[in-house]
Amino acid sequence: MEDLDERLFLSATSAILMDGNAKDWVKATRDLRQGDPLSLFLFTIVVDALSRMLLRAKESRLLEGFIVGKSKTNVSHLQFANGAIFF
Repeated sequence: MEDLDERLFLSATSAILMDGNAKDWVKATRDLRQGDPLSLFLFTIVVDALSRMLLRAKESRLLEGFIVGKSKTNVSHLQFANGAIFF
């Protein structure tokens, strides 16, 4: 399984976005080892970006969510360290 993960990661390309426009494509040449302090930082960046995208989807009415509690808080998604739930 590790070999498959490594092959998938190393064959991936990513775009560098500047002002919302893809400027350059980068091919991964190395991976991060488990426990590398940088992996936590990168995970946080990706999770934050996903959360912002989901909030925009909710504002655009692509994602509905549901109301909870006396304060009538609208919940559209929940994120955890090992997964996410979308409503």
